[in-house]
Amino acid sequence: MRRFLPILALIYWVSSFALVSNADTPDLIANKPELSAALSESKIKVDVDFSGTRITLFAVSDQWDNPSVTFAVALVGPQRPYTITHHTKNNKERFVFVSAPAILSVATEAGKDDIETAKELNLAIINPRYSAMPEPDNMNDPKLEYWRQAFADLKTQKGLFNTNTHGLQRLDGGLIRADIDLPAAAPPGMYDVRILLFQDDTLLAETQTPLLLERKGVENALFTLSLKHPIIYGFLAVLLGCSVGIGAAFLGGGRR
Repeated sequence: MRRFLPILALIYWVSSFALVSNADTPDLIANKPELSAALSESKIKVDVDFSGTRITLFAVSDQWDNPSVTFAVALVGPQRPYTITHHTKNNKERFVFVSAPAILSVATEAGKDDIETAKELNLAIINPRYSAMPEPDNMNDPKLEYWRQAFADLKTQKGLFNTNTHGLQRLDGGLIRADIDLPAAAPPGMYDVRILLFQDDTLLAETQTPLLLERKGVENALFTLSLKHPIIYGFLAVLLGCSVGIGAAFLGGGRR
């Protein structure tokens, strides 16, 4: 019941918007719109059989009934460095991105196919092509766009970057619902779930809420140990490997 308390609070807040008259909305909103959101679950525990799941976010905004604005939701994270390698017949090229999301899952409204072309989404780093950040010295590299596209294509092919063009709905009563897919290969860590409101390629409002993905039981303990105490984890891994090898050799010798 506790995990639904934020959603109930949002629904209660929506009632305040229902009392406002539906006056004509100007093309550009003069004041910053109100936007608030909450996840149905803010923590997900996974095990070795994890096959992916769907994250649901609920939001409210005073621009809910404005047809000239567009809403989008993105699940982004965890951030980590990546190296892209391109092999040619006589050479091997490498390009380093100092930070890029392991997962980028975007949900948009039906009929809003132009959302990925919005300039402000590029700045918000939820456009797959512009999600990876190069080293400062490579910002003016003439092949930067090529490497960015290659990175986005590789992630998309593996199902780690995806866009659901029917994943966001404006429900009756002023509530907004978005369903975001979290793939089976999603690594544990902290994610940001962002909801954005923009109009004519201009980002008007944005809010975000954290999502923690963690492993269960022994797997979680080993993963935490590998991050906080890598030397001990490495020693245990070597010890386990030696034990398995000795056991296999002993059993193999006994069968002779």
